[in-house]
Amino acid sequence: MSLIEAEFFITDVNDNSPTCLKEIFQFEIAENLPPLSYVGTVEADDPDSKLNGIVRFRLANPEEDRFVLDSETGILRTLVQFDREEIYKMNKKSTIELQIEAYDLAEVHPLSTRCSVFVTVMDENDHRPQFTLDMYSASLLENKDIGSEVLRVSARDEDMNMNSMVKFEIASGNENNTFSLDPYTGKLTLSAPLDREIQAVYRITLRATDHGVPPLSSIAFATIVVTDVNDNAPKFTSQVESILIDEDTELGTCVHHFNAFDLDAAKFGEISYSFSIGQVFGPFYLNPYDGCLMLIQPLDYETAKNYTLVVYASDAGTPKLSSSVVLRVLIKHIRNKMIDIGESLHTEVEENAPIGTEIMKLSPLDMNNEVDNGIHFTILHQFPEVKFQIDHTKGTISICGPLDRETVDEYKLLVQAENAKHPKRSTRQTVTVTVNDVNDQAPEFYSYHAFLLPQSPRAGQFVGKLSVRDADVNNNISLSLLSSDNSDLFSLTEEGDIFVKKPILRPLPFYVLKVKAEDQPIFGSPLTENAEIHLIWNGEQRSEFEFEKEVYDFSLAETTPIGTQLGKLHLKNENSSL
Repeated sequence: MSLIEAEFFITDVNDNSPTCLKEIFQFEIAENLPPLSYVGTVEADDPDSKLNGIVRFRLANPEEDRFVLDSETGILRTLVQFDREEIYKMNKKSTIELQIEAYDLAEVHPLSTRCSVFVTVMDENDHRPQFTLDMYSASLLENKDIGSEVLRVSARDEDMNMNSMVKFEIASGNENNTFSLDPYTGKLTLSAPLDREIQAVYRITLRATDHGVPPLSSIAFATIVVTDVNDNAPKFTSQVESILIDEDTELGTCVHHFNAFDLDAAKFGEISYSFSIGQVFGPFYLNPYDGCLMLIQPLDYETAKNYTLVVYASDAGTPKLSSSVVLRVLIKHIRNKMIDIGESLHTEVEENAPIGTEIMKLSPLDMNNEVDNGIHFTILHQFPEVKFQIDHTKGTISICGPLDRETVDEYKLLVQAENAKHPKRSTRQTVTVTVNDVNDQAPEFYSYHAFLLPQSPRAGQFVGKLSVRDADVNNNISLSLLSSDNSDLFSLTEEGDIFVKKPILRPLPFYVLKVKAEDQPIFGSPLTENAEIHLIWNGEQRSEFEFEKEVYDFSLAETTPIGTQLGKLHLKNENSSL
């Protein structure tokens, strides 16, 4: 028996796949890093030998173009600069998942394995907080309680964690610390009393700052308008105690001007002047708008040497606030003044009396109660308009201008009669002319001319109410429906109430009613006015209609009376228009 020493070489077979050192590799990178920044290294081994044991790496996501992987070393680098906020918007998370394939270099039947790589993009404080509005606005009454909420601001920061936490503060414009801002809730509250008369508008700058390092901030602006309350009474600019006027001062003369001011705004600052209630005004008239104290009756030193007037200045608030001043009017005696004899006279005239109509004849007596034929008559003053003339020798007063009771219903004339004897004497008389009404004004519709019908019109159902007025005195108005295609479907009371007369099973999109308004004068013939009333069905068919224009423009003067028609709105569909 003999022994033979033999050496055997075992040839490797690629029977082992590469094995990743970890099933999941987790890496973190900061956002905003430049391209080709290092992310991490993927490691794997293969117990096979030679080419069968050499491991290479590649990205298993062929569409992934944001990373590059070194096939030999397994080093993962970035190809782009990452923005965490953009990644979060796309994936609802800040982590990117990659699949890495580790494979060997076997010439026949190479083997491979896969592992997962999670790359978390870490937040950097690269976003400023953003207010939801660039400009905030609010208004509040000047008597608002301290602690009341004025407005509430909010802001959003796209960063995360501490970088996204925001606190608020007032940066500027908060004079006298009038407002306070909660740094966390953004609630702006009143912290000091307001006074619109001192400051009516506040413009403050707000700042939102995050908790990043370093912190970032942004600003917004707030305009706060202080609205007025009626907390100031009118004040007279002068406390004049007395004035002196001549006994022969002409009628219509403004002998004194009252002047007051009010620190409040709008109607709270609108001032009207008046005498105290129950006061005897004497020969004076007080203009409530401009405070002019006007002489409207002749003065007589022998009758009254002075007058004491209490004048109030009131605002238009509710309730009204007012202040008062006392004025003593002293009369200066004029010894050679014209003699004032006689009392006030009164007459009436119809408003449609033609020009030239005589309304009164004056026959003054001389000092011996004898008729003086050498009298010269003059109208010294007419209030409020010049509508009358006087024959200088006969003393007849006649109409010289058209009258309209609806505009002016009473006139005051100061008439002087002077004799031709020596010494000359004169008399002054106040003539009151009352203008009587005649039926010269037709009824006038001044309410809306269109109403919406109910969706299912039933008998007796109320549709709307018409409003009519007549400028004449004591004139009742009756309303009635004129015959038309739709008059049998609806009824109209004399007071203007429109009702459905009988059920309308299949309503039309709209109906047109013709209405007549007729007055009922005590004297004279009645006057009428007709109008068309549009009734629109408020049902599904309304969707077939649309306005002809998106915007309608109308203009009017500030003196336009109530009830004036400004224009018309038009509806249309494919087959008709309204």
